[in-house]
Amino acid sequence: MFIKQGLGFARPPAVTESSGSPATEQSRSTATERSRSLVPEPSRSPATERSRGLVPERSRGHSILEVGFGTGLNALLAMRWAEEHQVYVHFTTLETNVLSPALAAQLNYASSEKERSDFLKIHTCAWNEDVAITPHFTLHKVHRRVQDEQAVDEYDVVFYDAFGPPTQPEMWTLAIFQRMFAALKPGGIFVTYCAKGQVRRDLQAAGFTVERLPGPPGKREMLRATKPLLHG
Repeated sequence: MFIKQGLGFARPPAVTESSGSPATEQSRSTATERSRSLVPEPSRSPATERSRGLVPERSRGHSILEVGFGTGLNALLAMRWAEEHQVYVHFTTLETNVLSPALAAQLNYASSEKERSDFLKIHTCAWNEDVAITPHFTLHKVHRRVQDEQAVDEYDVVFYDAFGPPTQPEMWTLAIFQRMFAALKPGGIFVTYCAKGQVRRDLQAAGFTVERLPGPPGKREMLRATKPLLHG
């Protein structure tokens, strides 16, 4: 459920890198399909999603940490899933390089006028506090680097999509993966599009059980890492 994002994390996939103008319908479609590889499809049941390991089953809803708010597409799709399944989602997203409201308004991810209104609210709502975007989706946008994350046993899922290790080696360290391990509840899931061997080995060194999955369009593989129910 990710979009390509840089240190702080924003480089929107549906905006051209050179001009900042809206990209083509094809690029928007590709970005959405990539994000949907991690966001449950509306037609799937929560039980099916649990079997895939993408969203752990929690009776009181799901707590998600996203590393990199970017264009807000991941948040939009998580909100859509929450409303269609009538399941509460608390969505925390870390960002240090914020997309301007004017540029966000040019994005065309919403499927209805109501959803477009909610999408704009996602971008314009206050930072560093809980904001109820819909009855089932609360957003908490935080100006903070992932290196400074201090949560312990707080999240069911972590979505992680910094630029790859050659571009942002500081985002792919064992120390960060140890922070993500600590932030997840036992049984929690960490997912990333990066499937490099060193990333897999570092995730394992941090304590995760790691497996490779088929990737979304444009990515052959991705990684899913699970925090054991019992660890010490």
